[in-house]
Amino acid sequence: MDVRRHALPSNTRHYGGYWVGGGLPIKGDGPFLNEGTFGWDYFGILFTKRVDLNWSHGRHYQGGIGAYKTDGPRLQRR
Repeated sequence: MDVRRHALPSNTRHYGGYWVGGGLPIKGDGPFLNEGTFGWDYFGILFTKRVDLNWSHGRHYQGGIGAYKTDGPRLQRR
């Protein structure tokens, strides 16, 4: 609880919402009804960050199931 007095939520005009899950920074389309999830992120102060990506709807292969592996070794349960 010592950190709590210093931890203030930030929600300024530099934050914004967008549909998360796209993979194309250039071209592409918006998401279909069954794609992505709505997210909230920091867009920057001086230079706008390009965090929201467009969709390829299967026209651009991105690895599929299991393409994103977790970091580090698998831990053993005791």
